[in-house]
Amino acid sequence: MSHRTAKIISYIFQPLFMPLLTVLLAFGMDPLLSATYPLEVRWGLYAVIALNTFLVPTAMVIYLKKVQIISSLDVENRKERFIPFILTLGLYAVTYWLLRRSDLPRELYAMMFGSIVAMVVAFVITLFWKISIHMTGIGGVIGTMCALFQMHFFLPMGLLSALILLAGAIGTARMVLSVHTLAQVICGSLLGFLTQFTVVGYLMFW
Repeated sequence: MSHRTAKIISYIFQPLFMPLLTVLLAFGMDPLLSATYPLEVRWGLYAVIALNTFLVPTAMVIYLKKVQIISSLDVENRKERFIPFILTLGLYAVTYWLLRRSDLPRELYAMMFGSIVAMVVAFVITLFWKISIHMTGIGGVIGTMCALFQMHFFLPMGLLSALILLAGAIGTARMVLSVHTLAQVICGSLLGFLTQFTVVGYLMFW
């Protein structure tokens, strides 16, 4: 993989995009969820999640880079992750609160709660070691899909295979860019997968 390709993959599949991707895939692939809620309701949900977990956090990261609080948009420096983490965590918490107040499937706010848990754990780990947040994000997508497969008895092997290949591409890109080691990539993916699979699959009734 070339350095340029690795950069493109890292920017396209950034962690902030993963909550929206998870919800899009959940409604697109899970027949129970897609049959329960009409398209207009789903578009409203997509808009809220896109705004709170992707567009606003991305704008904040760009601003932090502009005022030189962080040195790169990827926040590669472990010591610079505190402020972006706290701001993003606050927006995720607001999104979770909005979902809990709405008449939506519990699986959806479980996905958001799982993202918050993964973020908190990743933040604590970051205080001591540089874990891959990119891999935490894509690992969470896979964990959520596996939990939905298990609960709703459907198994689109094509999607699961594509997500695993995508995770491999993202992990390879992070190593090609010399941003993370193999251990950091593996630990990040395991954190995301186990957190979302556990929360969505077993703790969704909290």
